[in-house]
Amino acid sequence: MKNNKLQEAKYYIAKLIAEQETPEETKTVAGLADKFLDISKKMRKGEYKGLQASEINVIDDLMNVLLQGSMEGNLTTILTRVQDILSKSVKGTSNLPGEEPTEPELDIEDETI
Repeated sequence: MKNNKLQEAKYYIAKLIAEQETPEETKTVAGLADKFLDISKKMRKGEYKGLQASEINVIDDLMNVLLQGSMEGNLTTILTRVQDILSKSVKGTSNLPGEEPTEPELDIEDETI
């Protein structure tokens, strides 16, 4: 059961990363707010299954740190490095809730940020 939840979490992480890799770029606060709203609606519908309380807490903390840090300065370099690490670690999925699922593959390696 833990393995299944891990696979689901990997799937949704990969989906979020795939969204970031799409050619359409979000360049405005309003555009980012729209994306957050879309994710919020999908979460409330239960489309993000398998997230554990600890993961939800870390995602919440991460979002707070990212937004606060972005208001205080430019985090582009750090965010790009984190995105690269995650993109290399989570492979084989590109679907979001409501799309045809593909089997996730996670390549776990020790990488430092």
